[in-house]
Amino acid sequence: MTTGDPYNLARSILQKLSCSISLLCSLMIISSITSSKINLSKTQQRLLLGISCCDSITSAIWIFTDLFMPPSGNIHTCNAQGFIIQFGNISNVLYMVALQIQYVLTIKYGWNDTKMKKLEGALLGVPPAFGSGTAITALVLDLYNPADWDCWIAPYPGDCTSTFEINKGNSDLEETDCIRGNNASIYQWAFFFAPLWTAIVFCIGVMAVVVKSVKKVEERTARAALKSNRISRLVIRRPSRRSGDVPHPDARGDEENAADRQTIDVQRQSPSAVRFTLEHTAIRQTTETPPANNPKSDLSAKNNLPRRKKPKLALTSRVKAQSVLYALGFFIVWSFPTMARFIQLIGGTMHPILGVLAGCFIGSQGLWNAIIYFRPKYNKIDKDHWWQKIWVLIRSTLLCCVDFSAIGISLATTASSSLFAPFKTMT
Repeated sequence: MTTGDPYNLARSILQKLSCSISLLCSLMIISSITSSKINLSKTQQRLLLGISCCDSITSAIWIFTDLFMPPSGNIHTCNAQGFIIQFGNISNVLYMVALQIQYVLTIKYGWNDTKMKKLEGALLGVPPAFGSGTAITALVLDLYNPADWDCWIAPYPGDCTSTFEINKGNSDLEETDCIRGNNASIYQWAFFFAPLWTAIVFCIGVMAVVVKSVKKVEERTARAALKSNRISRLVIRRPSRRSGDVPHPDARGDEENAADRQTIDVQRQSPSAVRFTLEHTAIRQTTETPPANNPKSDLSAKNNLPRRKKPKLALTSRVKAQSVLYALGFFIVWSFPTMARFIQLIGGTMHPILGVLAGCFIGSQGLWNAIIYFRPKYNKIDKDHWWQKIWVLIRSTLLCCVDFSAIGISLATTASSSLFAPFKTMT
């Protein structure tokens, strides 16, 4: 494509726009995580912090990509951009794999924070270690050269013949005519595309495992609830007494024997059914024999009722939703670049529109992550308009240190300070 190509111009503008939005969104996530000690203590939050840091540096470098590439830049600026792009992109991909591993261990295998700490070093250390290793290797081998819209692993000149092609017998040359980036296509696959496609397949597989696991838990919980309801209907109700009725001594003995049999039946039930039965019996007895008009007795009777624990199924379903959404966002970001690379691999001609979409989506990872990350808090904000909710999110993250009252902006027109409480801890 030439410089005046409309597709090239559209890709440049849209890519800078998407990268700018993605950079701001990544900074919002970084601010939300680093401002809370509780968030920083969680493995999942630390992984998201790593993802956001990698995305922020790659988005920033793509915004100013024209300054690094010739003719504005030189070989040194091109090396700098290529190093940052390689490190940030592959580390981001591997951090997403680590995040999905954390989700599947938590949801399917029930790992708690204490057990996850043993694996946290590998989950947090492998992505930057692999990214640094590949980026340094590519720098030493002079692999960073202009490649489409940025400097990355590419041959220079672009139509030169690599040593690999010569050894295969595909050229009459005896030695490569590449000035830089010899065998660049091999290193592209080894350092990026092979790990990327493996990560995509892995994340899709983990997403299927998580969905299947939560579905089994929901079905098992539904069966247990149905069984508990059936058992509760079989419990023998103690007959109520009307005022003035005096039971016969023999009848009273039969009643006590029936209560004993009821106690034996309750003991044979499952713990959940026993808890449900006791609560059902306590509520019935308090309604049948109401105490005198005494507020203290009413309060004590209410406090004596057995309390049910909040079910963990709802929390598991929310965690499952976050895991699936992160995997889908990762797939969407790399879908168009993957299709473009696959067409080039089979020797086809890539349509310019596909190149525009690839350049636009490849820098939007931070946007998708922010939508997923702030989605639970966004739904809890008590505002009528969507832009007001977004302003509360921005105000509590990027502008958390700004005192708007000191510059003449009323808090009532922006967001109430009570609305900032939910953002102290992200789950």
